[in-house]
Amino acid sequence: MKKEILKAGRKDTGAALVTAIFAILLATLIGTALHYIANISMTVAINERDNTEAFYIAEAGIDHAVALIRKVPKSKYNAVLTAGANAQPNTGDELSVPPTAGLWTTAESIPSGSATSGGLTGFGSGGNGRYWVSVKNDTGTGETSTTDSNGILIITSTGVGRNGATAIIETVIKGSSPLPAVLINGKANVSGSVKISGTNGIFHANDTLNVSGSACAEQYFSTSVNVINPGNVKGSGCSGAGVIRSGQPIIDPPIYNIRNDFYGKTDYILGAIGTKAGKVYTGAGVLVSDTTTGGNKWVKGGAVWIWDPTQKTWIQSGATILNASYYSEGNISIAGNFGTGTNPARVSFIAEGCIYNAGKQYMAPIYDGFAMVAGTDIKLSGKLTAVSVEDLELDGITYALHQVDFSGTPTLRGSVIAANQADTVSPGGFNLVPLNSGYMKITGNPTFIVDGSIGGAVTNLSWREVRR
Repeated sequence: MKKEILKAGRKDTGAALVTAIFAILLATLIGTALHYIANISMTVAINERDNTEAFYIAEAGIDHAVALIRKVPKSKYNAVLTAGANAQPNTGDELSVPPTAGLWTTAESIPSGSATSGGLTGFGSGGNGRYWVSVKNDTGTGETSTTDSNGILIITSTGVGRNGATAIIETVIKGSSPLPAVLINGKANVSGSVKISGTNGIFHANDTLNVSGSACAEQYFSTSVNVINPGNVKGSGCSGAGVIRSGQPIIDPPIYNIRNDFYGKTDYILGAIGTKAGKVYTGAGVLVSDTTTGGNKWVKGGAVWIWDPTQKTWIQSGATILNASYYSEGNISIAGNFGTGTNPARVSFIAEGCIYNAGKQYMAPIYDGFAMVAGTDIKLSGKLTAVSVEDLELDGITYALHQVDFSGTPTLRGSVIAANQADTVSPGGFNLVPLNSGYMKITGNPTFIVDGSIGGAVTNLSWREVRR
């Protein structure tokens, strides 16, 4: 019996050993699987991070390229296609030099690049990312790879991030001819002494133009209908009969969606809606100031902005302003006197509502190509002083989605556009520029200056990420 008991014990010990070995093996397999899954997850996360970084680098290349092409007149697109060192399109060096001297500086160019080297560097983690951009023609009917006639170009931006991650973005753009100095998408009543100069010194209205004052243009006045009182129009130098072109084709103004096209792309956001009302944020959304707990004032570096919650208006006050671009969810009132003729403030104003000026300022745009953009109206009524006849000095597009009303003595360098969309109220419930019998009015002694080197509008026709 004792032998039988010992034999049974040995059998139990053997079974326990097999069970233990199996358990260890199972635990090992589970551990190995978990380690493998963790490694895969880590690899996927790293790849996702690197690919996302490369994507945003490529997108920066698209933004850079479009900004440069905005400076190019449509008539010079052929030169863009062959501007690189090898004079061939779609080789990654088309924007390494301007197609015409002076359109942009060397520092603004996008250096030539390829899959192995070059392009614009210094992006992403550690500054090792880069992008390069290629430009080619869409080769529409009657076109070749180096001959454009329809103003449509294809821009391809390649971004390289960490660990060689690469993303490619392609956009199709359409350019238009350079904008006139003044484009009124409707009826215009010119009753002041308007001066329009520059090689593209043109005043165009897409409806009736009534000249009841003394207006002169270096090039011509044009209208899609007719001119009332054409005898009041003067030519270059404000002497002699001016040139009038009636019955001209309609010039379609660019139509911007203010929030979609500009929000988050300026230095500061001046909140006016919901919980953001009265608060100031950076373009990235970081809270800078809550004026609702500080007397409705934002003061920084001696510059003062006052928040008016009733009219949902941010009021710039005083003789100091920070060199920056400002986006208001409501309206903007420019009431202070800042800048000088030799040292203008570098600022741009963009508002979902209206923009109103009643002071004396000298300014040059800091936001590429735009001085003022209003989602409703723009009214400039700067006052004349004894020391200057220039109350407002800009260099860039001044754009109102609705209407404009100019008086005083502004000098505007760059195109003025009144898109004349629905005549509705601005945030705060008021209409800054109500139409008078359907006419927009320009009085006082404004001067509009547009040089022919200024490019036209650029419209994005399509956008896609290129998958390889």
